[in-house]
Amino acid sequence: MVGHGSTSLLNGFKNVDLLQIMPGMDEGTPQAACEFFRAHPEIQHLVLRFGNMGPVHNAERKQNAAQIRDGDLKSFFTGLNPSTFCLRTLNLSHVDLRGCHCGWISAISLDVLSDLTLLNCFHPQDFLKAVRNATKKSPLHLEGFTLYQSQLWNPHPDTTPNPLMGEVNQFLRAITKSLRDPSICLRGFDEVPDAACIAQHGKTLKYLFIDVRKQKGPDITTYCIAEWLMLCRSLAKVRQVDVVYPSVEADCRIRDHKEFHGYVRATANIPTLKFLGVNNWPFPMRMGLVPTGPRATHTAYRHLLAGLATDILALSKSGLVGIVFGLQERITGQRNHGYGLSPIHFGRSRVELLGGELKMKMEPVNGWTLDKHTDLERKVFDIDGLVHDVGLFEAEHGR
Repeated sequence: MVGHGSTSLLNGFKNVDLLQIMPGMDEGTPQAACEFFRAHPEIQHLVLRFGNMGPVHNAERKQNAAQIRDGDLKSFFTGLNPSTFCLRTLNLSHVDLRGCHCGWISAISLDVLSDLTLLNCFHPQDFLKAVRNATKKSPLHLEGFTLYQSQLWNPHPDTTPNPLMGEVNQFLRAITKSLRDPSICLRGFDEVPDAACIAQHGKTLKYLFIDVRKQKGPDITTYCIAEWLMLCRSLAKVRQVDVVYPSVEADCRIRDHKEFHGYVRATANIPTLKFLGVNNWPFPMRMGLVPTGPRATHTAYRHLLAGLATDILALSKSGLVGIVFGLQERITGQRNHGYGLSPIHFGRSRVELLGGELKMKMEPVNGWTLDKHTDLERKVFDIDGLVHDVGLFEAEHGR
């Protein structure tokens, strides 16, 4: 890990497989890190994380927040022998990617790279296009692709069409049939990734996370029922799906809400699904409950969600074992994002009714209990950790 005042510590390290460069660099850090990277071809994981880590509102601060640019990346990669360096993971956060071209990207060994993460970078579409162009010479075998982009970091004004989504769709098409874990989280965007571009990876996907919120008006962006049904039918091996669902009241019967019911039925028919994440919170409107209010109303709200989760379980044909409502996200500043609550977890349990009949239902559990007793690998997408916690990458890779 390279940060402020650490350049003198770089000498003497051997058998390094992770290089992580953090904010607060001194002037010599980029060059020292570059030399260190070139001297250690055994490095498999590279994390470049720069700039202000929180929301930025001032235009000048947005312009200057990224401290590393495409020209700096050229110094890292240009002239490297792709057969010598076998970079498997590339994580870029708050990096200025304007004008990015495929000249230095070809040195990354795209046929070896298995995981790519872009967090609030400037002009990420330029980078995605450059990688896509480079795949004409070297195929892209990504297994993991994470994209988090907030409109706060988007240099395009509201009146200008944002080119990012179009490039995301083309990038997904360019990935060979290897993708297992795409996580696409966008804030301030009005369209979701093309369902067909994701469906083409249906035979390999194990996890699927898609969460897009609008800048103005209703804050959720969802697929139409026909698109969602087509996408769900393509998922042959997926174990976990986390998406934004059509808005629904917590105390309604699923069948009373046609759009929500259609989403649930499509998802419930995925044959291998074990965990479902409903990222947006059902609204507690009919009974006037306020989840962040007195303990009694909070408890009542949880009971309503338990009933909703049990209704979803009843439609499931895949042996669904866990449902999570809500998403851990404090940074968006938008209303209706969890009412200040942490995600609420429900696990499948068996209840004996009068007469000895057994019935399956969903009961509230904590996330640790859900993971322990299901003995299945559940992925937790924590946006706060993803954007702010520098230790997340290390935790995910067992460091």
